[in-house]
Amino acid sequence: PIAGLLLAAGLLLAGCAGGMPTAELGAAGGDSATASTTAKASVAAGQSQAKARGVEELARAHAEKPTDKAVALQYARALKAAKRPKDALQVLEAARETDLDDMRITTELGMLALEQGRTKQALELLGKAVSREGAKDWRVHSALGVASASLGKSADARRYFGRALELSPDNPSVMNNLALAHMLDAKVNEAETLLKKAAKAGGSNARIAGNLELATVLKEERKAAAAEAEQARIE
Repeated sequence: PIAGLLLAAGLLLAGCAGGMPTAELGAAGGDSATASTTAKASVAAGQSQAKARGVEELARAHAEKPTDKAVALQYARALKAAKRPKDALQVLEAARETDLDDMRITTELGMLALEQGRTKQALELLGKAVSREGAKDWRVHSALGVASASLGKSADARRYFGRALELSPDNPSVMNNLALAHMLDAKVNEAETLLKKAAKAGGSNARIAGNLELATVLKEERKAAAAEAEQARIE
């Protein structure tokens, strides 16, 4: 079934994770390639050390001001970036217990829930944040679209992705996801149009390219099926 194909193709969570990947410029080979690899490793090591220092500093700040929501939010995001989602969840849940009306914390919990595959919880938390404050961040609406599409709620997914695209025009990850939501309702032509725009805007993103290929195949299959049906009617 088409829904299974689309879920296998996958929705892009770039909105939650910080944006689309970009194409890397690299040397063709030899010493230049080795130097490039070494340089990248050095940069990665430096970033890792800086990230660890940032987490430690925020941990101290959080310990000094455990009720400060802004500090808790920064600390949780740093923990998530350091691939410590369980610790981030603990910090956010503790912060939310003291103030259920802080939609910043609620939104961050929803984003984390989605990334961890707790789709229904993500939909509930993010939906509450949007209904309470009418979020203007395209990432929140995109995340709601991902959660809705994952649960088979294609109409809701299209609505959320459409709003995300209004807030972030020409965003390739949002166009990709909106296209998949269209495909869930067999609107292949609309999906193909969006995916072509997404491919142009997203550079060499393999996921978008694969989804565009899928849309084209489905479109051709629908044409062939329609032609066969028409031929059978004539005969």
